[in-house]
Amino acid sequence: MPVTIDNIEIAALIDSGSSINVISQQLFNSLPEHYRNSFKSANEKILLANNASINIVGTARIKIKVPTGKHWLHVYILSQTSNPLILGTNYLFTNKIVLDFGVSVPANSEFFMWSKLGKNVLYGTQGICTSSDYMNKIGLFTAKAVVSVDQKNSVPVKLMNVTNEPITIQRGKVLAIFKVLDTDYSITSLEPDNGKMQSVQNVQLSHRTENESDDSKFLSYFDIPSHLSDTENQNLVSVCSQINVCL
Repeated sequence: MPVTIDNIEIAALIDSGSSINVISQQLFNSLPEHYRNSFKSANEKILLANNASINIVGTARIKIKVPTGKHWLHVYILSQTSNPLILGTNYLFTNKIVLDFGVSVPANSEFFMWSKLGKNVLYGTQGICTSSDYMNKIGLFTAKAVVSVDQKNSVPVKLMNVTNEPITIQRGKVLAIFKVLDTDYSITSLEPDNGKMQSVQNVQLSHRTENESDDSKFLSYFDIPSHLSDTENQNLVSVCSQINVCL
């Protein structure tokens, strides 16, 4: 978290496993004199996460500036720290700060998330979810799927991470674009018919148009990335058309 102490900018570490605030001796010694004058020596030890104990150099009070405001801190000064400034749970609770880590999608996996819709979408409405710009940007695939709005005004979104690294979805981001199904669309289910109602179905979706060519209908089953150049787009369309002929 970005923190400023007077004119010194620091990337502070928020540690939910620590109950105290810790500052390195090197950083403390570089602070203005009025902070250094608050120093009090201490003959104590603290227990680290690896069960090792370390001597405390002393304690002090400093004032930090964060994006949400300015706060006074009681800090423990250590000769060596993993980060110049570590903010513990005491700071979080005192200043009513809520951590928001988002959701991590594991590498090479499929993942379901429930996404909230606007209040104007009625319970039971059927629609189709397609990929959002945010999902494309962070590298996640969104399954084109028919979904039904539940009583909590939410729909399930099926995501896929095909990379070798986990991808984090920040809270409040748009997971998918929801479009209500109407007579302009035709749907072919790709799921086996087992007689059970599914919340999510993989589908092929296309607009109904007269005199539509086979290639156009086949290409409508795919979302062509918008960031491709004209040449790349034409090459991709050509490859898809060749696949259609083979099928």
